[in-house]
Amino acid sequence: MRLHRTTPQRTAPSLILLHADVVRESQDAVRRAPAIEVGGKFVGFVIDPAEAVSNPDGLVGQYSAWISSRRPTAGVALVILGSIPSGPKARATATSLIPDTGFQLASFRELEGRFPEIEHLGSWHSHHPNGLGSFSAGDHAHYSSAVADPNFNLDFFLAGLCFDQRGLSSGIFALYRRESPDVPVQIGPREVFVVDGLASLAAPIRETSASRVSDQPGDTPVVAAVAAELQRRLGSWADRLVEDDAVSWIYRGWGKGNLDIVITHGSASPESAGMSLRRRGGGIDLSCDAAGPIRDLARLVRAIDSAAAISAQISSHRSGGTRGGEK
Repeated sequence: MRLHRTTPQRTAPSLILLHADVVRESQDAVRRAPAIEVGGKFVGFVIDPAEAVSNPDGLVGQYSAWISSRRPTAGVALVILGSIPSGPKARATATSLIPDTGFQLASFRELEGRFPEIEHLGSWHSHHPNGLGSFSAGDHAHYSSAVADPNFNLDFFLAGLCFDQRGLSSGIFALYRRESPDVPVQIGPREVFVVDGLASLAAPIRETSASRVSDQPGDTPVVAAVAAELQRRLGSWADRLVEDDAVSWIYRGWGKGNLDIVITHGSASPESAGMSLRRRGGGIDLSCDAAGPIRDLARLVRAIDSAAAISAQISSHRSGGTRGGEK
């Protein structure tokens, strides 16, 4: 994804701030999708103490004041305040993640309209399903080409990688620089300062993601609300089917790879959504109806959590039964 703008290029940062909301989002994404890679695009601001702050009361002004009081000797600071999700058409497996770049670019442009100083700062993803403990050769090639591209707005690109449900709090980072794109600077988690208590871009990104989902064919405001809530609670779906009278979202391999989930909203029942869950290998075939305001999908989520627990119990029972038979 190339997010070119016309602001001046900047030197590499000496301080990296990561908002706790981004850490929590990475943890939630890994937890929701244990069988596939997850990730997102880092967005935020580059704060240079040599540049005047146009709006002291805005986000840049708030963080500029925070840095001046907490890190007065810092030079250029990279401030990561949000992560644009991979998007509804992302393709993910246990060893790869191909984001929905159209969704991410449109989301960024909408955010840019609200926060003109926003920048695309890099990206992150996970290796939790495959156990690979470092960036792959493909990762390096992609990040090197991204920062070397003249259409990329900055002279540096931050890559993040996480490995388990701790998310980016225990991940690793690498800073790719245009001057030497093939030689990234390795950055440990202790060199990335997690900040909380100040505003982030999490809420604006959720709002923007919902509006982007509603641009898809076959959507209505109600369907968009369902899709946005699913994206927030369960992550990106594997498939989305649009029919004359219904829209369905399909999750495959959810909950340790055991559950296939289909959530359907039909025009015949505009204020509710149905859900079916099937356990791979049998053992579960559930359905429910979430009547009432469609923005509240708590009942669906409770059913998913319950089914995941039942699925785990079945796996444990079967495993225990096998061991018992072998004794």
